[in-house]
Amino acid sequence: WADVSTVDVLNYLAQRFGDLRVFVMATYRSSEMVLSKHPFLQVSQDLQTRGTLQEFALDYLAQADVERYLDLEFPGHDLPAEFCALIHEKTGGSPLFMVDLLRDLKDRGAIARDPGGCWKLAKSIPDITRELPETVKSTIARKLDLLDETDRRLLTTASVPGYEYDTLVLSDALELDPADFADWYHHGLV
Repeated sequence: WADVSTVDVLNYLAQRFGDLRVFVMATYRSSEMVLSKHPFLQVSQDLQTRGTLQEFALDYLAQADVERYLDLEFPGHDLPAEFCALIHEKTGGSPLFMVDLLRDLKDRGAIARDPGGCWKLAKSIPDITRELPETVKSTIARKLDLLDETDRRLLTTASVPGYEYDTLVLSDALELDPADFADWYHHGLV
């Protein structure tokens, strides 16, 4: 979400990294950078060419990571194992979505302390996941706004079968070249 001025400052500093003792850390979603044609893309390529940029791709969380987070965020909880599995499934292992969903559930009272101070579910599991936090909704909406009509058609069609789909079937349905799916997958669209 860095504006052009921030990218210009980073580019200016990067020209002088050899003379400076500076460490800059930035986070970004590569799919959003590509879709929005963000100006940092060019700067990052220049920095990589000079060997002054190192990228670390962050993996999605495994279910065990979600369990550890629940243990830290809700010490001594009595949350059912299927709740952890549901949180992992609903968020796809995205740390941002997981934290936002759990914060929202806590704020709505779906996760609450009982009179003895133990964290428990105050609502049934099916009731919990009907609503998405506003932060998640706005992130999804912002990402959808970046898509062109072809990408929207692809995403809509791919969402019908769910997480697993056959690219040949989808390409036939959309009358698209199956090779295009590799590019979309690489950029995190499907």
